[in-house]
Amino acid sequence: MNKEVELLKSHTILFSGIELIKQALSDWLIEEILGLNENYNDESILKVKLNSKEEIRNLKEFLDREIKHQNYELYESCIEELREIKEDFKWSNSKDGKFIQKLEDWVLNIRSKISDKGWEKIFIGRSMIDPKELNIGGVVKNEKEADEIRMQIEMWAPPFPPRYLLEVE
Repeated sequence: MNKEVELLKSHTILFSGIELIKQALSDWLIEEILGLNENYNDESILKVKLNSKEEIRNLKEFLDREIKHQNYELYESCIEELREIKEDFKWSNSKDGKFIQKLEDWVLNIRSKISDKGWEKIFIGRSMIDPKELNIGGVVKNEKEADEIRMQIEMWAPPFPPRYLLEVE
């Protein structure tokens, strides 16, 4: 993709592929914990994605019971990430969180379909200004191709009416 298209893309959509919701301690923290005691390899709470208040509470109890007295700095780092996990869990269950996750799932699915259609200069993503909005932009050969893209997008049933930012070459 040329620089003009990349610039247009970077000013129009939020980049995806990053984790929207933190559901586990960072790998480096897990490695540090496992380094304290090889028996911790058997602790399933260190290996699961935390999807409930109970799982979050179980991890907190494990950290309080096993890590706090062995390495307080490691414990504090874990607690900081656990706070982030709790905030993300709360957000993911909110109306906005559910909607943004649904929109992001749709975006990721449609990106592969766009690529399969050969529309390499088209990009789809959430708005940088309002992540609850959907932007579809890029460079098209002519208005006919722009109309074809709009029609195809509508057939894929976006969860929110998109804003089109298509430019003719």
